[in-house]
Amino acid sequence: MAPSATTTSKTSPEQVSRHQRTYKPPGGLCEPDPLDPDRVPCSNPVVLDDRQGISHFFGRNKRATSTIPTFCYPLQCRTHYQERKYRMKDMPGQEAAYQCDCISITLMRMSRLTWTDDMGLVWPRWCGFELQLCHAKEAGKESGNESEHGSPSIGKGKQKIEETTTATRKRKRRPVTSAPVPDWLVALCSSKHAEHDFAPVGERRGGRYTYDQLASIVRSMKSWCINNDARLPAVEALPVTPGLLAEAEANAAKNRIQPIQRLFNLAEKQIQDAKVRGKKSTKGLEEIEDERSAELNDAKESYRLALADLEGVKDTLPVRRKPKKRTTKAEDIKNEIESEAEAIDKPPAAVVKSNRGTDLEEAKGRLRRGRKARAVASDTDMEG
Repeated sequence: MAPSATTTSKTSPEQVSRHQRTYKPPGGLCEPDPLDPDRVPCSNPVVLDDRQGISHFFGRNKRATSTIPTFCYPLQCRTHYQERKYRMKDMPGQEAAYQCDCISITLMRMSRLTWTDDMGLVWPRWCGFELQLCHAKEAGKESGNESEHGSPSIGKGKQKIEETTTATRKRKRRPVTSAPVPDWLVALCSSKHAEHDFAPVGERRGGRYTYDQLASIVRSMKSWCINNDARLPAVEALPVTPGLLAEAEANAAKNRIQPIQRLFNLAEKQIQDAKVRGKKSTKGLEEIEDERSAELNDAKESYRLALADLEGVKDTLPVRRKPKKRTTKAEDIKNEIESEAEAIDKPPAAVVKSNRGTDLEEAKGRLRRGRKARAVASDTDMEG
């Protein structure tokens, strides 16, 4: 008998249907096959150290990307992630097809998420996507390489290998080649043929699409990658929330005020100069000033309305990251000593307290002496 929709957490992974696993909370189960989770069940729990099936398609380190919850991405445990990478390392087309499947599943899960405004109305959490080229691809346009299938591959050049030494103890990275972008996809990443102008959310003015339109583009990308045995094209689709859209429109309205303000100040200055020179009639200049004043008032009113709209959808804005406080090396050492001393003074319940080291100042002193002794011993070994 098939499990019902109210199946509890005691149900084994093999019994959980595809519909029930559509919305899994953070820390759910691994999904080796995102299109059919029941075909290859995996009972390994997913933790923060595990891998996402696809994430860079929705932007790298962008504010808009942070609006997508983790449970929207198909997640894999480390075992299945490494197995897939090893199996598909010489099959870029199959790897890209798998990534397109993960993108489709992510879009499906995102389309089911909503938010409620102050009036109690329910809206989709995202109102569209901006499809644009990645930074590396824009820099690679100068290469002018032609792909073997006739379409120019944007950004085909290789990046330099980061040279490392034994002192840095960093692993040497493989040369990363830029994925080709076909002509038809490059045209879709530009909004110059868009019907209406809009304020872009990303750094570049990409084309804006709905869920269904982007899903259709992803299916076309999958077919192109399989037919040409190519990697996933280096494009990104930034999710646009109502808050990001209102914020972009408010910034655009604010930027329109400054040039109009300069023209209005220039018109006032011309009238004042005409009066100083004793010009009898300034009617033409006054008409120009009135026009500039009306334009300035309209721009300020548009900015005020844009701010009002932004206030209503501010809940959909991504949380801003707090900048890391820069500290000196001495302050870092001091903070580390205090944290270690506090840990010694208040150990966990599973650790038996020692009779010594309960005093904070005594613990700090012991830590300082220990660090100094280890530093002296290290210097002695190096000299020897």
